[in-house]
Amino acid sequence: MGQANSSKRELSRGFKRKDGSSKLKSGSAKKTIADGLVHEYKQVTFAEAAECRETFLDFFGNSQFHLSQDEFDDVFGPIFHDSVPHHKLFKGRVFQTFAAAYIFSEDESKGLDSKVAALFGLFDFDNNNCLNRVEMEMLFECVTEAIHKVTKTKHPNHGCELTLVRRCFRDVSPAGGEVKMHEFQEWLGHQEDITQYLKQFIEARFITAIQEELLNAVSSAYEQFLKVEDQESDTITQAQFFEILTNLNFPATETEM
Repeated sequence: MGQANSSKRELSRGFKRKDGSSKLKSGSAKKTIADGLVHEYKQVTFAEAAECRETFLDFFGNSQFHLSQDEFDDVFGPIFHDSVPHHKLFKGRVFQTFAAAYIFSEDESKGLDSKVAALFGLFDFDNNNCLNRVEMEMLFECVTEAIHKVTKTKHPNHGCELTLVRRCFRDVSPAGGEVKMHEFQEWLGHQEDITQYLKQFIEARFITAIQEELLNAVSSAYEQFLKVEDQESDTITQAQFFEILTNLNFPATETEM
């Protein structure tokens, strides 16, 4: 696999649930973004992530998986307002950070297929358009860790990464012992548990946008109330309340009033 083979990184063990299955638990994950840092990942474009990766490769090649704060800032400083909390979140694990950038990016032209291709290329350490078992396990592990840490949701089956690798190699049965990109993408398209797991978090960005809109609406409503409330009684009239709702584009019906 090239330089990645020499890593002393401890890979997770395989895991199966009590019922013998190895599917990712997608239904238990909440469709909400709990970490404010997600806003920065949403704003990262694929082009910016690619530039950061080029910087990383120039400085460290593929042989270094953890970066110091200064090293991390050299790589990711251009895309984050402050790289310190990102370094703290992932404890300097560079490939988990890249995985988060690709997964949560709101680059308009990049859907799930593009994200999968970008992640595949990220872990194709010897640039042969294929992944061996170790590279693929690193892909699954970094993706699940990135989602788990950024969204603050439970990790789906610790140790499931190795089991997913076994599933892929069993189903694809690659002749050369490595899975090509088109084989991986085709296989993944038939893995409903994995695609649903990924999609729920990719779609969660819209919930974040709704949350932002709601917070803005609440803030605007508060300002409207301050303008019209009776300072002595700390109240407003029904007519004033109706006018506020109308100004906020949430007009109430006579029945609701």
